[in-house]
Amino acid sequence: MELSRERSIHMLFQKRVGMILVAILCVFIYSMTAEKTLWAQEQGPINPGATVDVQIKNKFKQGFLSDQGRFIVTSETTVFMENGREISYDLLPVPCEAKITFYPAVNSDQTALKIVITDVSPGAVRYFQAPAPE
Repeated sequence: MELSRERSIHMLFQKRVGMILVAILCVFIYSMTAEKTLWAQEQGPINPGATVDVQIKNKFKQGFLSDQGRFIVTSETTVFMENGREISYDLLPVPCEAKITFYPAVNSDQTALKIVITDVSPGAVRYFQAPAPE
């Protein structure tokens, strides 16, 4: 009987320790989220869909260089021709004028979400060029 009582006390202790660890983990995750929210409020409002007109000057596999700076291209980036037809990033003609919707970033390259070509320059090419210098 004594062994059974010790075993049930031990199991109860394990359950409580497990619950306490889960509670500590939840508090930790919440504090990390709250810290990011406070940091974002200090930095000002985040605009996840800013749009700018640019001239794309150089295209490389990870992104492109424009008169407004460097932009990163991901698998989520969509590219549209002047007529509204979607094309792959590989077929983007350079140089060209475009309207870019992007995630603004502080102290780093912007991430392009959508590229809408508004004008293709004469002599534009579709191949990748060497990455722009840092």
